[in-house]
Amino acid sequence: MTSEVESYTSQTSFTVSGSYSSTSYSSTSYSSARYGSYGYGYSVQRKRTGPRGTTGLQNLGNTCFMNSALQCLSNTYNITRFFIDGSYRKDINRDNPLGMQGKIAEAYGCLLDKIWCDDMSSVAPREFKSAIQRFAPQFSGYQQHDSQEFLAFLLDGLHEDLNRVLKKPYVEIPDANGRPDAVVAEERWRMHKMRNDSKVVDEFQGQFKSTLVCPDCNKVSVTFDPFMYLTLPVPVPQSADNGVLTLKRCLEEFTRAEQLGEEDLWYCPNCKEHRQATKKFDLWRLPNTLVVHLKRFGQSRSWRDKIDDLVDFPLDNLDLTEWVIGEEHGHRPAIYDLYAVSNHFGGMGGGHYTAYGKNFVTGQWFNFDDSSVAQVVKDSIKVLSVRRQTTWLCPAYARAFVYRLVQRTCSSTSVAKTTAMQPAVLI
Repeated sequence: MTSEVESYTSQTSFTVSGSYSSTSYSSTSYSSARYGSYGYGYSVQRKRTGPRGTTGLQNLGNTCFMNSALQCLSNTYNITRFFIDGSYRKDINRDNPLGMQGKIAEAYGCLLDKIWCDDMSSVAPREFKSAIQRFAPQFSGYQQHDSQEFLAFLLDGLHEDLNRVLKKPYVEIPDANGRPDAVVAEERWRMHKMRNDSKVVDEFQGQFKSTLVCPDCNKVSVTFDPFMYLTLPVPVPQSADNGVLTLKRCLEEFTRAEQLGEEDLWYCPNCKEHRQATKKFDLWRLPNTLVVHLKRFGQSRSWRDKIDDLVDFPLDNLDLTEWVIGEEHGHRPAIYDLYAVSNHFGGMGGGHYTAYGKNFVTGQWFNFDDSSVAQVVKDSIKVLSVRRQTTWLCPAYARAFVYRLVQRTCSSTSVAKTTAMQPAVLI
């Protein structure tokens, strides 16, 4: 049976400005003229000694949050291949009023070219940061930010820059009118794709089912909405042995019905009044690449009140089958493998971000700490990401994960089929 590494290797030969061999890591000679032709001011330190994709990102001043998110996304095979082989260029949408005239996509493509196709040990992504802050002033300067917040902006920006819909049609969402959930969900998804159709949507977007129930008249309102990442609460108080929660417990908390707060009332169309309704989320449709974000910081919390509960997460075979209620996916395996982790050390408003990433060419895991990149043993990923300590003696906790879908049954009578899709990412 073909191993996962062999599967990756067999699919990872593509050409950009020369030949890219997934089995050869010999360095090419450095040409200042070649780098100068890009117009991007990346500074070169020394030759990379590891495999392609293990180039570090220099810290430009509290930009570790950006570097962590970028390394997670860089190790996403389907997206990185899409950029490195140049396929993204045909999808650039410069006229999308919600996009960035293709500038974000082009800057990201140039950065990936440096990470995967050149031989430097690290680069300084100044031009990429300049492109980002031009359209997102909140990332200007050198203040610390959240890696998940940055990743969310980047994915949304790439989506709009690469949206295949050149002119978004006006779409009026009809009422469910008692129709079956499967019919309404498919209709909503089809309408969503009429306005949002990109490689990012193909890989990262799933669909929620949201149910609201009026406490007075029992009116039920069901909606189906797309999502780019799964934000899971970290339950407090802890409900696990040895002070360690599981990702399953976080999912249970996410899908638990809860009453809306007094400041977040729902307008009931039957009562004609705002009510403190009961709300419940369910997973209807899962994406190929699943980003899981652990909600460790509350809006009302100070930086000293970061939720430091340890969360145990699987490296392989994250089975979400029981959580998917959509008829298309129900009772079919939805198995994910982890390939990237964004870690945060310290408290809210400060600290340091790093990332773990699984190189899709070699199958090896690496620790990305800004410009420093080192190989790590797979079995140590979980221990390091939830128990490692920094020089401040502040525990490091996984902030987000990225998983890839590796198993899904194609029909009710077929055998579960392993695919070459990316694992989920934990952020």
